Amino acid sequence: ATYPVLPTNGLAQLRIINPRDCHLPVTINNHTTILEPFGMWKDTSAIVTGNHSIPFRADFSQCGGRKNITGFIMAVENQATTYVLEYTTPYGYRDRVGRTEDGNPAIRVLTYNTLNPFAKTKVELSGVDHVFKTKRMGPRVARKTTLAEFSPGKYRVKVNGKKVGEITMRRGGVYTLQVL
Repeated sequence: ATYPVLPTNGLAQLRIINPRDCHLPVTINNHTTILEPFGMWKDTSAIVTGNHSIPFRADFSQCGGRKNITGFIMAVENQATTYVLEYTTPYGYRDRVGRTEDGNPAIRVLTYNTLNPFAKTKVELSGVDHVFKTKRMGPRVARKTTLAEFSPGKYRVKVNGKKVGEITMRRGGVYTLQVL
């Protein structure tokens, strides 16, 4: 069995998700990496006491945006935080990385919509009576749903009524399904 790495005293966890279909060069605290399309960067053992502001620089030129966007993300001691770097300010949320109480997989949906400032997105998984919904509010393009717990297995995914693929969720996993 594998167990998740949980945040502890003196440490913070950070994740940055690239919800775009492009390579995104980023520099985080003077460390440069390239986020793959729909990829993720993580640091599960950032040494932090209290809250610590970490500088970043992102080059959105390969994604149709400006070259150098700078800002800060916050590392919080004993907490996992996930960010989506947007053109204005990062969209961040406190993340849950530990297993559910009974070990079933849990999933949230992260939507990223740049086309419509008031877009509504509906995501359904086959065989379950649960619908994930997000609504874009103005300039913020990223939105997430709350976590929902399901039985382990394979599910077909529909976005706004259209079949888009499948996802397999395993026991103990905590997943983020990205929808563009």
